[in-house]
Amino acid sequence: MNRLPSPYNRNQEFSTAPQFRNPAQTNPLPQPANMPVACWFGTRQILNGWQDASALDYDKVMYWQSPIFDLQPQLRGLQPNGASGTATNNGLNTVPIWGNGTLHVQISNLKADKESLFNIILNSVELAHISDSGRIVQVLPESDITNQIAKDTDSIILNFSPYGGGSNIRYWQLRLQFIRIRDTSPSSSPPTYFLDSGYY
Repeated sequence: MNRLPSPYNRNQEFSTAPQFRNPAQTNPLPQPANMPVACWFGTRQILNGWQDASALDYDKVMYWQSPIFDLQPQLRGLQPNGASGTATNNGLNTVPIWGNGTLHVQISNLKADKESLFNIILNSVELAHISDSGRIVQVLPESDITNQIAKDTDSIILNFSPYGGGSNIRYWQLRLQFIRIRDTSPSSSPPTYFLDSGYY
């Protein structure tokens, strides 16, 4: 079977559209054209999965993480040496972002009761890899952003640029860590938050 310069299957006729053209059969494929605006929206998450954190000298801990974003999706067809992805696409588990953007995270229900933010710490962690979505690791120190949720409002919006400000790395992910330092009372339950997220 000869490799065609554009995708072809039984359900789709041969295409020479600028999104698919590769007449020279190069790898990676040529720079695509007519690609969509950079945009991704996550479904609302109910954050109430607190876990015991006595081993960390805390009362409870809870995590949220974004998908892995492919910030260089134009490098399609590229398989770096030693990469853990497939031979045709190294980012099948990622969300492609065509162009620049910022990850926005909105956390709500912060004033559900008087103890919703009492003894709560919020940390952010950035993970990344220059070529392999299967090998992302923490690349910046954990950052304490607790002051961002202490705004005396029921909802706050956090904005994150990839890798601390955008350095054109390929794969990037954000993780948030909610920590309750100690129980406020023997009968109190950890708070429940709502989280909405979008990349644009």
